[in-house]
Amino acid sequence: MKFKLRHILTAACAAVAASACASQGVPESRTLTLGAYTTPREAFREIHRDFKKLWRERHGEAIEIRESYLGSGAQSRAVVDGFPADVVVLSLEPV
Repeated sequence: MKFKLRHILTAACAAVAASACASQGVPESRTLTLGAYTTPREAFREIHRDFKKLWRERHGEAIEIRESYLGSGAQSRAVVDGFPADVVVLSLEPV
């Protein structure tokens, strides 16, 4: 289960990063901003390490991943208030 979840999250991050970077033209540096709840922090750090390596292999450049971890309620309010996350992962169900 852990292995499968890791691959799913890596693929999701790759898809979001590719679409976010492609839609902006060629920026000076590649940055992906994650806003997430605190529980999966350690898992995401492992995923980010693997994703950065994969990104460099496929695109020949580095990508920076900025992370913000808060409780789901606080993180959702931060995003609503303008936190510029490219990827948001919350434990809350949509309303």
